[in-house]
This record gives sequence, C-alpha cells and structure tokens, in this order.
Amino acid sequence: NNENVETLTAELLNYLVLCPREHRVDICTRVLRVVEKYSPDDRWRVDTLITMLTIAGRECNREVLNFAIVYISRANEELRTYATHKLLKAIRDDDGTQKGLLVVGIWCIGEYGDLILKDYNYVPPPSSNADNSNANEEPVHISFMALDPTTVVKTVEDVTKRHTCPEEVQELALTCFAKLNDRFATIADEQTVKKLNNLVKKHKGSHSLELQLRSCEYTALISVAKGNVAQEDVTGESTAQDVIAAAKEALSRMPVVDLAVIQRKQKLTGEYKDSDNASAVPGGKSVSSSNNKSNEAAEPNLLDLNDIFGAAPTPAPAAETSIKKPIAKQNGTTKTEKQPEPPKAQSDLDLLSDIFSAPAAPAPPV
Repeated sequence: NNENVETLTAELLNYLVLCPREHRVDICTRVLRVVEKYSPDDRWRVDTLITMLTIAGRECNREVLNFAIVYISRANEELRTYATHKLLKAIRDDDGTQKGLLVVGIWCIGEYGDLILKDYNYVPPPSSNADNSNANEEPVHISFMALDPTTVVKTVEDVTKRHTCPEEVQELALTCFAKLNDRFATIADEQTVKKLNNLVKKHKGSHSLELQLRSCEYTALISVAKGNVAQEDVTGESTAQDVIAAAKEALSRMPVVDLAVIQRKQKLTGEYKDSDNASAVPGGKSVSSSNNKSNEAAEPNLLDLNDIFGAAPTPAPAAETSIKKPIAKQNGTTKTEKQPEPPKAQSDLDLLSDIFSAPAAPAPPV
C-alpha cells in the first residue's frame, strides 16, 4: 500500500544489486508497475526509476525506458532540471555498460540541456509522520552546480567515443546534438556551436543508413532553422517563414505525452503484458485476459505489496492427468498412448515468489 511502498521498493532495489542477471528483467518490470501504482509523489517516482537505471540499465527493457521518459517529460520544470542533472552525473560515473541509463539520460540532455546551465537547489519539506520519529532530523539538502555548454556536449560525446557504444545510443546522441544546437544557439560560445555542427555532420558518410539519414536531415534542419532557406525548399502555398517555423518546431522540445492515449493504445494492442498475459496501463489497474478472470478471487494480486515478502501459502499442485489416445491396432489389440495434459498458465503469485521459492521436486516416473 501507499504507507510501505517506499520501504519495500528500497528492499527490491537492494536485492536488484545482488540478484542474478537473468532475474533482473522481471524485477525491473515489476518495480515499474509497483512504482506507477503506489508512488507517493512524482519526485520519488523519478528518483526510483533513475536509481533502477543506474543499477540494472542493461537489463531494463524498452517498456521501462519509455515510461521513465514519459514520467520525466510530464513533470514540472523544477523536477525536469533535477532529473537531467542526476542523469548526466550518472552517465559520467558509468562505464558505458548501462544502456538503459544512456538512452534515458541522453534523451533528457537533448530535451532539457538548457535547464542544467544554472544551479539547482532543493530542500524537501519536513516529513509529517504520525509518530514524529524523524522530527529532529534535518531534511537532506539537494544541490547541483551549474554546468557550462561545453561540459554538457563533452559528456555526450565521450559516450559516443567508446567502442562499445551501441548504434541505438549513437542515433540518440545525434538527435541530442541537433537539439543542443538549437538550445545553445544564443547561450554557448562560437566554438561550442561549431563543435555541435561538426558532431551532427560527422555521420553523413556513415556505413549505417540510419545514422547517415539522421545526419543529413538534422544538418538541413539546423541550416533552415537559422534562416538559410533554398528556393526548392519552398513548395506550394508555403513561404520561407513557414519553412523556418517548421524547422524550429522540429528541433523544439517534445510535447508532453498524454497518458490517456497510451492507456487506450495499450488496451487495444496489449503491449503492456506481464508473465501471465495480463495487461497493465499507467495510472490504471491491470487488465487480465478473460481466461484468468475466474482465478482473480482465489489468487493474490501481483501488485499487492502486502504479499511481496509475506509467507502466503502456495496453492497445492493439481493432480497429474493424462489423455489416452487410441493408436493403430497391432496383433488384434488396440493400444493407447498417454499424452501429458497441456501445462496451465502460471498464476499471479506474490512479487518475488518465483525467485525466492525452492525449485519444485521432479515428478515421479509413470
């Protein structure tokens, strides 16, 4: 519930550091759902997601990365500044192996890079605990120093220079450079702006078609946004000013994502599915398939935090049955062949039951 979500999520993140890598994908996805449903405020949600990216960024799937970006983009400007500062620091401390951290961090730097050019200070309000257990504790003061445009550009450039940098991150970095060229046009010095132009043009002869295409298109957009409009760029009833405005809009910040649109899309396409083919939408309840509706009353809810570390009894396994299928007659007798019953879908047990429970004993031979 909302009262113990912070404590239990902290335990999950601590376990995420030590657990085997093959379990991290599932834990990250489930932490996302828990955070989405029980988060006390936006700041705690963003903090938790960034912490998870620094721990298991290479194991986070696209679903987790998308929702991390959505939550940051929907926050206010103060929280965007905090998230971008924290992500940039995490990228500088990382060795380049946490791909998810790089994806979310570089996206935020490209969108909100101008916000981290000034100092950031935040003092959390005093906690209102009923037992006044933390009444004498001073709130933690959070502060980040202002960065200069050259440092911001160099941080992203250093990521792309690593030989282990994935092509997807290279593509995002190219978009980031194009966005920063627009953000820093009137802020940075001439040398930094020239460097950004060169970084955008760097892949015009790349062997990767996507990098080559982005490099050429972003170079053209930057040129047009600065007022360099060729006659062939003006078509139909549009004017040169319309073309310049369109180029500036393409390089401006992304509009805020409407969660209602995502919810409707996920309900229709079933993109947000758990291990039991149940769909969960941001800001709403999980939507299970019709085959699992009859089991909801008897089985504990996956998102019920009271059952995460509890010792809820595991339902007894059903008796093994077999289906006899007649086969061809041999020597006047009909033989039957036993076929195992199709396996049933796994039920929604508590959050970590499949990780902490002991492996099932092998079935006795028939």
